Amino acid sequence: MRARIDHMKRFVRRSWFRDHAAAPITAAYVIGALLLGTYGHGLLPFHFVSPISAESAVAILSAIASGMMALTAIVFSLAFVAIQISGAAYSPRLARVLGRSHILGHALGIFTGTFLYALLAMRSIDLARAAGIELSVVILAFAWLLASVAILVLLMPRVRSLSIGDVLMTLHDHGAASATRIYAPLDDIAPAPTSDLPITDSCVHAGRPRYLVGLDLRHLLRCAVEAGALVEIVPAIGDAVIAGDRLAVVRGATRPLAAARLRDGCWLGAERTIDNDPAYSIRLLVDIAIRALSPAVNDPTTAVSVLDELDGLLRLLGHRRLEDNRMTDDRGIVRLVWATPTWEDLVALALTEIHQYGRDSFQVQRRLATLVRDAADVLPSHRRAAIDRFAHWRGESVSEVLHTAEAWAAPSVGDRQGLGHSLVQAPPLS
Repeated sequence: MRARIDHMKRFVRRSWFRDHAAAPITAAYVIGALLLGTYGHGLLPFHFVSPISAESAVAILSAIASGMMALTAIVFSLAFVAIQISGAAYSPRLARVLGRSHILGHALGIFTGTFLYALLAMRSIDLARAAGIELSVVILAFAWLLASVAILVLLMPRVRSLSIGDVLMTLHDHGAASATRIYAPLDDIAPAPTSDLPITDSCVHAGRPRYLVGLDLRHLLRCAVEAGALVEIVPAIGDAVIAGDRLAVVRGATRPLAAARLRDGCWLGAERTIDNDPAYSIRLLVDIAIRALSPAVNDPTTAVSVLDELDGLLRLLGHRRLEDNRMTDDRGIVRLVWATPTWEDLVALALTEIHQYGRDSFQVQRRLATLVRDAADVLPSHRRAAIDRFAHWRGESVSEVLHTAEAWAAPSVGDRQGLGHSLVQAPPLS
């Protein structure tokens, strides 16, 4: 039972703190600046008077405060514009993914803290009306200033990371992490089959449209065990749930189960998230590729780079048990079932639209042909049927593309650069 409970920690709950981590981080720095500015002059165990005159110190602190506000406005204007431009260039749904960074909260907090501390330090100097000022005021002012310079240096790589290569790698990493967390390896024990029980109750969604972004498996399994029932979650992760749609159905219950308790176990959001939805990572990658293949952009090289990342995700998902969507109680009775995409769904999602919009690009078609060839060698045998069906797709099929690619000197080992190079096997050693 212990292993089963550990395996239930698969869906990451969407929390306000993780989605808006910059707000509490910034607030912590602001509170620290207020405390230091008010009581920081007595922090040091010794009391030394700085050789800087009060007038000079006020001028320095005034310059720090005014300069920090201007720097904050410039830096964050550039950062937000860069994120918006990247989202418009790649996909508008990337703005939330690209903007989820703790370093932005640290930068805003340190910049704001430096400004607030400088203002409060000037106030303390005016209130003291002494010939000199405490050394601790000078030390803390320069400490805040150095911290601002350091965080600015760390923030610059974050802005540069909005390049297409880093964005594609980020989406791949998110998709791989969620797939590894949600799906067990293929060599694990297969789940027990479910029985055909009659529907005794259901939970219906009411309100504005939402998306299913995760499940509280512990809570739902506990509800099913208490009711002696099988709970079936109708929508899959990432599906839109409209008013009147069933969120869950209860089968064979021996005791009543409140719909509100089932609703608490289904996490709904205003948009799809990347944390528990590997298919959404694929969707975003495909969106980038087909946008690059549009006549207005005409950038097949980006589409080829997307296919590189999709190739890796498909290989990872191909070795995971996608049908791992059941939970059992202590006696091995299936109590909870939820919908998951099939392997055929993921292959179609990853490849069909890119093939459709890139059917006139030899670069894209040669990379697709290589992906199909390589998949036959690295995927398990029962996963190859979906790849074969895609390869024999009607119309502008990849089976035809194989001949086209060979006509353009693509060897049997394929060309992962599109119109890059043809790999030739090295001769045997003599």
